[in-house]
Amino acid sequence: DKWDGTHTPSELLNTSFIVAHQRFAMESTRFGGASPRTFTVMAGDEVLGVFYILQLGDWAGFYLATIKPIEHNHVHIGLWAHHHIALTLQGEGFKLYDFMAGQEQYKYAFASGDIEVKDVTYMPKNMKMTLVNCLRKLR
Repeated sequence: DKWDGTHTPSELLNTSFIVAHQRFAMESTRFGGASPRTFTVMAGDEVLGVFYILQLGDWAGFYLATIKPIEHNHVHIGLWAHHHIALTLQGEGFKLYDFMAGQEQYKYAFASGDIEVKDVTYMPKNMKMTLVNCLRKLR
């Protein structure tokens, strides 16, 4: 009922979404051992949004959020929530709040610069991979 009259239905009312994210919370090994955690943004008794954060050591990474569509969102609920989540995590000893990949504008709202990070995997040569690479070049 909270999203009635909006142009976007809430994922929070979608049973498949809820089941998938309950499963997600149980399978943290899929994310290198990072534990998922949710933060809920409330206004009184009304849910305005839910944010999924992955945590590992002193690192916290923003994974996903669902925010109630609001016609006149002058307070920018998403930015407000990120700010307060980061402050909460900082108070718990986390040293890094990572927006992870993506070019969305909100990811630059708190940044003083753009840092590029790459993940490179080196694998020892083996006969099978050498053959696969040779066949790819023949295409």
